[in-house]
Amino acid sequence: MRQRTTLKLEVVPQTWIGRLIAALIAAVLFLLAFFFLAVALIAGAIVAAVVILRILWVIRKARRQAAEAVIEGAYTVDRKELLTGDAETDTASKQPAGAASDTERRE
Repeated sequence: MRQRTTLKLEVVPQTWIGRLIAALIAAVLFLLAFFFLAVALIAGAIVAAVVILRILWVIRKARRQAAEAVIEGAYTVDRKELLTGDAETDTASKQPAGAASDTERRE
């Protein structure tokens, strides 16, 4: 049979100086962990702010380009055309005197 060798990793200081040194080391480790966490949270907040600002900038730029692409113009609505649905008779009456209508051109 083989015997296993076990290692005890317990480090419990027995003297008051050992306990003081262990407390100081623990306090320093807690402070380092706190500052590491604070720096990591600040870095994460900065990265998130940069990403959000970039998204907002792209949206702003897209809206500006969309606004520039709009062609504005004036129009009127012919009520008779809407009520009767007969658009051909209205367009024929609006043509100049010398112009031929679509039905006249076909003949």
